[in-house]
Amino acid sequence: ELPKNKEIQILDSGGGTGKYTVHLKKLGYNVILIDISRNSINIAKKKAEKNDVSFDAYVCNSEDTLFPDNSFDFIMMNGGVISYTPSPDKLLNEVNRILKPKGLVFFDFLNTVGWAIETLDSSLKVELAEKNDKLIQMPDWDYAARVMSIEKVRDLLKQNNFQMKSEYGLV
Repeated sequence: ELPKNKEIQILDSGGGTGKYTVHLKKLGYNVILIDISRNSINIAKKKAEKNDVSFDAYVCNSEDTLFPDNSFDFIMMNGGVISYTPSPDKLLNEVNRILKPKGLVFFDFLNTVGWAIETLDSSLKVELAEKNDKLIQMPDWDYAARVMSIEKVRDLLKQNNFQMKSEYGLV
């Protein structure tokens, strides 16, 4: 899905330690990284140095950025960013604001069916398979994550004025 034009402006929103940002910079793309974790941003900067690339990186909440309207051609939110944000609607509204017209958004999310398959708790399996949206407590974190059905994500995108170009997935 990555555009071939390397002059585009890319935002790696919630990009953590810069895994994709570093790779895209090595390919010659213009990328800015934002993440809510200062520690992750510091790790990303060290990775950039090791890989002899540089990029702007900011500690920033993806739901409320300081970028001007229509700033980016391509926004990626890998690693379930939409599942970890308190408000998927607020996140998508902000993405819509900073995305240029005809721009592309690429993201993944924690889906209910996939999570139901993975859990060992049989009552949770049934509940997740039947739900469109559920907060679940992650074992290693202080905050909950949101698992959503593909139908819920389609509705969120439609409600926030996005058009689905393509969708991929294992389930």
